[in-house]
Amino acid sequence: MAAEVIKLKLENALANMILGERLLGKGDVARGVAELEMARKQAPESARTRWDLLRAYSSAGRGANANHEKEDIEKLNRLEFRHEL
Repeated sequence: MAAEVIKLKLENALANMILGERLLGKGDVARGVAELEMARKQAPESARTRWDLLRAYSSAGRGANANHEKEDIEKLNRLEFRHEL
C-alpha cells in the first residue's frame, strides 16, 4: 500500500517511512535510505524516521550521516522535553 501511495506521487511521510523500512528489511539499503530521506524531508520532526535512518546509515557504513541523525534526535528530544515542562 505504501508503494502505491508513492507511485501516485502523493507526498506522504508515513508511506515513505514504511516503504523505507520494508526495503531495508529486504536488504535493499540504498533504496531504503532514499525512502527514509524522503520521509525525513516531509516530516523532519519524526523521531521514528530519524532512528530508522540512523540504523540504516550505520548499516551502510555511513558513520557521519548516522552521527548527524543521532545529534538531530537528541535535539528533538530536548525540544520535546522543554515543551512538556
